[in-house]
Amino acid sequence: MANVNPVNPKPFLQELTGKPVFVRLKWGLEYKGFLVSTDGFMNLQLANTEGIPRWPIEWDSWRGLHTM
Repeated sequence: MANVNPVNPKPFLQELTGKPVFVRLKWGLEYKGFLVSTDGFMNLQLANTEGIPRWPIEWDSWRGLHTM
């Protein structure tokens, strides 16, 4: 088995501040932008953000955009 070194996420994310990042939310939506800040609850603030579409996509007027 390969040796795996755990990484503390707080300093890791702080090093990424000001750099371009890709973020995938736990329900699958993806965004790219520049990391502005983070907090102790793992909230991220991004600037110049773009949503990355997933295909196939269907529009539902009640629930908004979702994948099929």
